[in-house]
Amino acid sequence: FPSAVVAFIGIAEYLLVLAPQGWVDESMYPAISQRAVSLFRNPNILGTYLAATFPMSIMLVLPKFPTKVRILGVISAAYIAVAASLTFSRSAWLAIFAGAILFAVMISPRGLLFILPAAAAVVSLSLIFPDTVGVRLLNFISLTDSANNYRLAVWNSSRDLLSDTFLHGIGWGEEAFRTAYINYAAEGTQSVVHSHSLYMQIAIQTGLIGLVLFILTVWLIIRKCISVTATKQSDSS
Repeated sequence: FPSAVVAFIGIAEYLLVLAPQGWVDESMYPAISQRAVSLFRNPNILGTYLAATFPMSIMLVLPKFPTKVRILGVISAAYIAVAASLTFSRSAWLAIFAGAILFAVMISPRGLLFILPAAAAVVSLSLIFPDTVGVRLLNFISLTDSANNYRLAVWNSSRDLLSDTFLHGIGWGEEAFRTAYINYAAEGTQSVVHSHSLYMQIAIQTGLIGLVLFILTVWLIIRKCISVTATKQSDSS
C-alpha cells in the first residue's frame, strides 16, 4: 500500500507537470522534459525503491490470496510499473524486468516463459513511445549519453580512491566520501557524494571486511529464499 501511494504521487506530479526538470540530457532527449520523483528528490532513487517493491506487489496476485487482496496487488503493481516508467531510470527498468522474471522462476520453473511476453512488452513500449522510452533504451550503453560518460568518470575516479583505501576504508557518510574523493575526482565530477556503485561504495567506506560481510549477507538471504521456495514447492507437490 505505501508503495502504491508513493507511485501514485509520482504519476500525479508527472501528469500535472510538477515533476522537477534537468535530470536528463536535453540535447539527446528533447521529448523528456521531466522525470517523476514522488517523495524522493531523485528519479533514480525513486526507481530503486519501486524496483525493490514491485515483486512484493505482484506476489499478492497469486491465487492463494483472497480476491480483494489480489485486486489490490494488481492495482499496486500497475501503479508501480507506470511510476517507474515515468522516472525514465533505465537501471530501474532493468531491475524491474529482471526482478519480475526471477520472481516468476521462483514460483515455477515455467516462469522462464515469462521472458518472451515481457520482452515483447518492452519492444512494444519502445515502438509506441519512440521519442521517450525508445530513445532511452537505445542509448542505454551509448557513450554519447552524457549521463553514461559522467558515471564512467565517477567510476574511474572512485576506483583510484578504492585502490588506496581498499583494506581499511574511509568511514561512513557523505562528508567522509566527499573529503576523500575530491583528491581523485576527474574534471566535472568534483561535487560527487557517492560512487554510483553500491559495491564500490561499500568497499570504499568500510574496506575489504565490510564488502565481504555485505556479499556474505546477500548470499545468505538468497540461499534462504531458495530453500524456502524449494520447501514450499515440495509441500505443494
